[in-house]
Amino acid sequence: MKKILYVIGSLVVIVGVLSLLAPNDFKVERTVSINAPASLVYSNISFFEKHQNWSPWNEKDPDLKYWIDGEDGKVGAIYNWEGDENVGVGEQELTALKENESVEMKIRFMTPYEVENDAWFNIVKGEETSLNVSWGIAGSMGFPMDIMMMVGIMDMDAQVGPDFEKGLNNLKSICESEADQSATSNFPIELVKWEPHYMIAVRDTVNIAENGAFMMENFPKLYENLGKAGINPMGPSCGLYFMWDEENNQTDMCVAAQVSEGDAAPAGTSLIELGESQAAVLTYTGPYSGLGNAHMSLANYMESSALEFKGPAVEEYLVDMSSEAESTKWVTKIYYFY
Repeated sequence: MKKILYVIGSLVVIVGVLSLLAPNDFKVERTVSINAPASLVYSNISFFEKHQNWSPWNEKDPDLKYWIDGEDGKVGAIYNWEGDENVGVGEQELTALKENESVEMKIRFMTPYEVENDAWFNIVKGEETSLNVSWGIAGSMGFPMDIMMMVGIMDMDAQVGPDFEKGLNNLKSICESEADQSATSNFPIELVKWEPHYMIAVRDTVNIAENGAFMMENFPKLYENLGKAGINPMGPSCGLYFMWDEENNQTDMCVAAQVSEGDAAPAGTSLIELGESQAAVLTYTGPYSGLGNAHMSLANYMESSALEFKGPAVEEYLVDMSSEAESTKWVTKIYYFY
C-alpha cells in the first residue's frame, strides 16, 4: 500500500513540476501572397458572412450551423457556430478593425474545451502589386493542455496551421478571381438623354449586405399596394441608390415602380420624380452577383471622362426572376446621371 501511495505521490509531484515548466503560451500564424486590391481582401475578411466562401471549417463540417449577432462588419459583431467533433462549438467577436489593413477578433471555444484566444488578419504590401495576408491565433493553455503541448501530444501549430493555410489559399483564389473579373470587365457604355420619370417607391437606409433581402421583401409589398390603389406600372421595376457608404456599411436605397405623372403614392410608399438629365448607361446580362463589376466599370468611365456623378444610381430590371428562372439571362440597365 505504501508503494502505491509513493507512486501516486511521485506522479503528482512530476505532474506538478511539468505543469510549472510547461509553456502556457502559443502562437500560430500563416501568410499568403494575394494579387488583389487591399479593399477587396479586407471586404472578404472583415465580414463574417463572406468567411463562408473560403473558411476551411465549412469543408470539415458541411452541416455546420452558424448565425451572426450584431451588425456584420462592425466591431462587436459575433459569429456563432455549432458543428460536429471536427469544429466544435464557439464564437468569434470582431474587436478591432483598421480598414484595408487589419482585423482583430476574440475566439471563444465552448467545446471540446472552454478557452478564449486572440486572432487576427493583417494585410501588408508585398512585392509590386501583391499583398501579404496573414492569419494568426495566439493564447494560453492551462492544465492539462500545457503539459500535452510540452510532451508533444498537442501541437497547436500542426493542428491549426494546415487549416489556416487552406483557408488563406481559398481566400487567395476568391480575391484574385474577383480582381480578374473586375479588371477584365468591359461593358459597352452609351451617353443618353434621360426623359422625366415618375416612380412610386419604398425607401430605407439598410446594411449593404442586406440590400438583396430588402428588395426581395419590399418589391412584393410595393406591387401589392399599387394593385390595391388601382395604379398600373408603366415600365420595368427599378432599384435606386441615393447613397452607398462602404465605410459605414450603409446604403440609402429604394425599390421602385415607374408610374404615370399624377399617380398618388399609397400609404407606406413615396413618390419620386427624376427629371430630365444626361446619363451614362450600360446593359448588363447575368446574375446579380456581377452587378458590382458593372457599377465599377461605369464609375471608372465617369471618372476617366471627367463626368460628375449626380445621384441616384438607377438599376432598371428589364428581365428578372419574375419572368426568367435562369439568372444568366437576367438583363439590367444601369444609369449614372451627370
